[in-house]
Amino acid sequence: MQKNRAVMAVLLIAVGLAWGATVEVSNAVAVTSHAKFERNQCVLKDSGGNYWLFYARADNVEIRDPSHNPDTDTYHVYYKKASSVEGLLSATPQVLDDPGPSGLNQRVVSAVEYDGLIWVFVSYNR
Repeated sequence: MQKNRAVMAVLLIAVGLAWGATVEVSNAVAVTSHAKFERNQCVLKDSGGNYWLFYARADNVEIRDPSHNPDTDTYHVYYKKASSVEGLLSATPQVLDDPGPSGLNQRVVSAVEYDGLIWVFVSYNR
């Protein structure tokens, strides 16, 4: 949970610096709360003002403990959509379609809006 908050805060600061405008940053906001390991978040604000959160969630059903190595898990990409960053926490997660063969491991996610469409890029490995 703390890692998600830190990543979200850094992401919001980076987006503000990229625009070159003065941006006020709020305190960290939790946007996921699942027991499975979640990582590699990407937040996008679309031209309609909606926020999209894309992230990888582990398939491992065990709750994390200090001895667990999340790099050994397999992951699938999920997304949430809300009208505010705070609304992402209560938004229902949806898994992205996985057209690849069984056993593919989705990890890094990035997204961009172009020409009215949201394009999501996902890395795969086995």
